[in-house]
Amino acid sequence: MHEIQRKRTYLCIFFLYFAIFFYLGIIPSNIDNLLTTLAGISNFGVSFIITAGLISGTVSLLLFGYFSDHLSQRFGRKNLFLLTNLLWIITIGILSLSPHYSFFIVFYIIAAIGSGAFLPIGFSIIGDLFTSNERGKRFGSMYVGLFLGNGFGVIFGGLLGWRLGFVISCIIGLFALFGYFRFSSDPKRGAFLILSFKTPIWYKIIIIKSLRTR
Repeated sequence: MHEIQRKRTYLCIFFLYFAIFFYLGIIPSNIDNLLTTLAGISNFGVSFIITAGLISGTVSLLLFGYFSDHLSQRFGRKNLFLLTNLLWIITIGILSLSPHYSFFIVFYIIAAIGSGAFLPIGFSIIGDLFTSNERGKRFGSMYVGLFLGNGFGVIFGGLLGWRLGFVISCIIGLFALFGYFRFSSDPKRGAFLILSFKTPIWYKIIIIKSLRTR
């Protein structure tokens, strides 16, 4: 993969991460707004939205973390990344049209499942895009996207309301995902893996076997 393509791929992943935490920052800044504009919601309902989203996202992260290799072999890692991100992006767009609480909570959980898959798949792609000397900087930069996304989500969600906030997150996600679809390719697994003579033999065997199954 060429250097320019690697940077474009990383940039698209960065903005997808930004968009995820943008939409996650919208609920905390719109608790009062939700209570007055969403039919059928209560104080407990707002708490349940946050809790259900957290649990669903965590379960999704664990499941995709465990089964991502198998799913990537079957569907392709790039396709899997595109589909899981498209799931939360479309769902967040639909959430902006929520007529009542029951509709909102169902689609919020679906969005959490899609965004929960980002960490195991997205970070594995980043790990294969860069050498060991570059990964630390790239992973650290992703957390900048986390803080910026969450911060802008709280600010713009509070200023514009939760409906428009979800629309903005959806638009950012769509542009980033289109860029990933158009300009990226799935890097070869273990492309920058370096095993030195000092690497324990048992670790070499595990790594070589894992690469042969991918």
